[in-house]
Amino acid sequence: MKLNRKFTISVTAALLAVAPVTGVVSLPKTNIVYAARQSVSGKIKVTQTYASYFANGKRHPVKKGKVLKYYGTPKYKPFDPGSYYFGELQYNLGNSGLLSSDYVKQISGKNWITVISNDYLYNAKGKRLSTKIKRGQTLAYTGKVKSTKNGKYYFYENNKKKRIPYYKIKGHEYYKLGRNRYVKVADVIAVNGNYLMTTGETTGVVKNNNVRTFINSNDYSNDSTMAPSDKYLKKG
Repeated sequence: MKLNRKFTISVTAALLAVAPVTGVVSLPKTNIVYAARQSVSGKIKVTQTYASYFANGKRHPVKKGKVLKYYGTPKYKPFDPGSYYFGELQYNLGNSGLLSSDYVKQISGKNWITVISNDYLYNAKGKRLSTKIKRGQTLAYTGKVKSTKNGKYYFYENNKKKRIPYYKIKGHEYYKLGRNRYVKVADVIAVNGNYLMTTGETTGVVKNNNVRTFINSNDYSNDSTMAPSDKYLKKG
């Protein structure tokens, strides 16, 4: 019988390690195609000085403080394995332009989580529903974003540690999507485009060779976020 060697990381770890570990996240690469006419989903406010988006082959700068409408459901773009940047939500501006969540703050409309696993939704009793969710799918959730110091599950938003409420049902933890509709926290990779993390020990099986690990750092690039370490893991 072949035994898989397991590893345990006792630092602040990206929550994706709860799922089968593949190092970098490899969500499905699909061409983002939006319908010509969609209803307005909400508004976003530009928070960065050098924000811009591309539409129709041209770069369009937008000023800090500008409020824009967005349409449809934002799409999640995984981080580039060749960079140190994590994923982002991309908001459809309705003119073939996509604006990254790195440059904006959502000020109206639904809030969003992104799932990393193919699974199902569950009801308030922990019973599996017939509704399937797909890896890379963005879903609207209920509950308010709050600041946290010692939250078990958290993310960084504008360099501040944040969390959203979760519910424990029959030994599993869930985020609430709506009335009698829940998704497992273990299936979620990002909240509002920000990488979801957990504090404590987490265990998984490495599926690829030379998987780079990340640690929590308050010094890396002057940012309170996850930093790449010099440690790599082997398959198995």
